[in-house]
Amino acid sequence: KEPGRYTEAIGRQLRRLNRLEEELMLLSTIDSGTLTLRREPVDVYTVLELAAENLAEFAGDRGIQIQVPDRGRAEFTGDMEWTMEAVMNLLKNSMEHSPEGSRIVCDYSSNFLYTEIRILDEGEGFLPEDIPHLFERFYRVDKSRSKATGGTGLGLAIVKHIVAQHEAKIFLESEPKKGTEIVVVFSDALKEHEKQKKLEQESIQATEAEKAEEA
Repeated sequence: KEPGRYTEAIGRQLRRLNRLEEELMLLSTIDSGTLTLRREPVDVYTVLELAAENLAEFAGDRGIQIQVPDRGRAEFTGDMEWTMEAVMNLLKNSMEHSPEGSRIVCDYSSNFLYTEIRILDEGEGFLPEDIPHLFERFYRVDKSRSKATGGTGLGLAIVKHIVAQHEAKIFLESEPKKGTEIVVVFSDALKEHEKQKKLEQESIQATEAEKAEEA
């Protein structure tokens, strides 16, 4: 039994190191500015379904259920593959901090200004002092838990960068023993509205400057 136990532990550590290497390479690509994102319509329900499907075995091993309610069609402009990568990292983080038998809900909504993705879990939650640091590289609330689950401390940092590349925003609310909610907001229409307002303001300023010169 002892050799088998050590073999399992070594295998788990090797998988963690491989994942760490992959995530460090990804962050290096992001830092260098060479990460290129597509700009095309992304269907939110499809992204959430594929992310949940890819992690079904991972969740099943932990006795955790991932639910994706169908709220109808909702889209934003972005990169489907990288958005799915971000969602999967959020789900993995939720699973690392959720008990067996709990559920994680991947919800979403959309209006004329923005589209948002919400990840809600029934986990242990986070202390207020931890929340500002959760998206920092290598920050781990519980180091022993992260090692046991294969966590590298880089998942949420990657999410932060992918979200920033999409010019989106991410918010996290959590309370100890009450779970966590993470919201990612993609605001295509809002950005377009702000751009249009800026152009209008610049046009007004230019007109006023011309009038001042003529005077």
